[in-house]
Amino acid sequence: MTVSTSTTRKIYDGDGTTTTFPYTWKITDSSHLTVVHTNAAGTETTWSENTQYTVTGVDNGNGGNVVVESAYKPATGTKLTIYLYVPFTQETDYEENDAFPAETHEEALDKLTRQNLYQEDVIDRCVKIPVSDSTSIDTELPSATSRASKLLGFDSSGNMIATNIADTTNFYNKSQLDGGILNSLYYTEDEVDTLISGVSFNLVDDTTPQLGGNLELNDKNVVYGISNTNSFTTTVSVSGATSAYQALYITSGGTFALADCSASGTMPARALSTVSGTGSNSVYLSGVIKNTGWSWTPGTNVYVSTSGSLTQSTVSSGVVQCVGYAISTNTIFLNCNDMFIGVD
Repeated sequence: MTVSTSTTRKIYDGDGTTTTFPYTWKITDSSHLTVVHTNAAGTETTWSENTQYTVTGVDNGNGGNVVVESAYKPATGTKLTIYLYVPFTQETDYEENDAFPAETHEEALDKLTRQNLYQEDVIDRCVKIPVSDSTSIDTELPSATSRASKLLGFDSSGNMIATNIADTTNFYNKSQLDGGILNSLYYTEDEVDTLISGVSFNLVDDTTPQLGGNLELNDKNVVYGISNTNSFTTTVSVSGATSAYQALYITSGGTFALADCSASGTMPARALSTVSGTGSNSVYLSGVIKNTGWSWTPGTNVYVSTSGSLTQSTVSSGVVQCVGYAISTNTIFLNCNDMFIGVD
């Protein structure tokens, strides 16, 4: 018979149920089929006949089926590939002076055709160069020693070469690197450092950054550095401050002066001074404040004492006002609230 189809390969997606997978070309021996299973990770395994599968339809011009054993049903996410493989042997023997064996001769030609169809399928899946390329192009790979731990590349004439990972001269010029071509490559951290050394990526500061959506912390915490920049300040008219970090109240005239727990008219405190002196100065209204000259007990409240000073000792008389608590030995969280009491 003739070979009327050029199909030599079938690929099926597994569904966890199907066990019968057709092939549509003639074979003269069940061993002329190769069955490959591809798992969900992409790993291919060549199956064995009569272990994972059996074959029907031998010598049938329309093909037959590969029947998979129930225990090996291809699961969802896997593939089963069936393809023709005819051994490259010639077993037809012509006897001298015998009548011409037409059927045997035709079967031999059919076998040759099926062998060529298999080779065509393999060649179609190979890397090839265009027919218009020069015949002088060298498509032979460098030796194993020359290409070990290197990348396959091409020189300026298009010939295959093996190049070091960090050698960009054979791959991209500076303008291509600036253009973001590194986004599609994968390198180790050290290799990236080597690649981008001296390369300008034209980065521009974003002066108005926005999240554009929810911030996913992935079960992590946001850690704030402790510094004076974590506090709220404002500029006011200050009178009588002799140093920084003194408690201040607001006078009836609108200026900020020293608070004193023993003088109810100078309470409650509303701020801390940032500098000594009078005039227009900034004051701390609330927030995290650090002073290396402090020596607090962490976790304990901080109160207004006399002459604008702060204390962690219990105020026994006058006005008792808690203005915050110590975060560390030299840092407090300032919160000048309206909760205060008079003690006789």
